[in-house]
Amino acid sequence: MSDYLAAIIIGLSGASHCLVMCGGLSAAMGLNKSFISALLYNLGRISSYTIAGFLLGYAGLWLTDSFEGVLLALRLLAGIMLILLGLYISRLYMGLIYIEKIFGLFWRLIAPLAQKSISTKSLTARFFSGMLWGWLPCGLVYSTLTFAATQANPLQSAFIMLCFGVGTLPALLLSAQLSQQLGQILKHKYSQYLAGLMLIMFGAHTLYITALQLG
Repeated sequence: MSDYLAAIIIGLSGASHCLVMCGGLSAAMGLNKSFISALLYNLGRISSYTIAGFLLGYAGLWLTDSFEGVLLALRLLAGIMLILLGLYISRLYMGLIYIEKIFGLFWRLIAPLAQKSISTKSLTARFFSGMLWGWLPCGLVYSTLTFAATQANPLQSAFIMLCFGVGTLPALLLSAQLSQQLGQILKHKYSQYLAGLMLIMFGAHTLYITALQLG
């Protein structure tokens, strides 16, 4: 249960990052004008996260069954990624950009279809568009996927990403429906520092627990 709560907190902590990455996209798609369209788009996005979590959980299960010590290595990686994410969100160190660029090669295959989906206005298309844009290169998502992979269980990993997606939902729905002032608060440097600090502490805790298991 604590891992699922942590995933929600990671999503909430990344509110400022979500607004930077996806807030402008929501406006470009006209999601600000319709709560239903915004909700369906975000449900599609969360569905992609959940699918990715399932796939990574299955890979984690296979690796831990095949190679001894992989689970601890994954947990170490998850802790490091969370610390990097905290530094990234707080704008103190932007190293995750390089990881985003690597996975950007995969995004290039989806990007043309995702771009085309912006102009389609039907509600079904909004959900499908959300699923496509859910694969947009994002350090926040990659860090959480690493954390999800440590579950080494497809269903649990999928649920981790579902919880993470739910955590990101308020920021993006509020950005579409409420005042611009709220977005400015979430994007303020002190809000980013606080969110980043929470993630760094969580990453450090993950490394500490893993170190105890290694000892």
